[in-house]
Amino acid sequence: MVLLDTCIVIEYINGNKVIIDEINKIGKEEFLLNDIIIMELFVGARDKRDLRFIKNKIDGFYTIEVTNEVVSLAKNLVKEYYLSNNCNINDSLLASSSLIYDIELFTYNLKHFNFIPDLKLYNLK
Repeated sequence: MVLLDTCIVIEYINGNKVIIDEINKIGKEEFLLNDIIIMELFVGARDKRDLRFIKNKIDGFYTIEVTNEVVSLAKNLVKEYYLSNNCNINDSLLASSSLIYDIELFTYNLKHFNFIPDLKLYNLK
């Protein structure tokens, strides 16, 4: 299982062939979203039609819950890494989801995450 960062989902929605091929090769059911990613996608919608388009595109991805344990770890990541690495709230919630659920994180924004110990980053094969 692999957690998708918002930047990857946006590329998927926008028709990036490399991302679409990778997701299709592995199987959409192997890629996950969390509630934070979904909310980021929804607030990026320009209108109701765009929102429906986004909802249709992400249909079929499984969603993992942002639990109290995830939030607690995210809070610790912000406390530890905000000043040194600008670890923001959304990125910390994404990283902590990946750590708590012990899954890889697929992102283009490696500099947002590569300083977090034990975080597994997904590489395109």
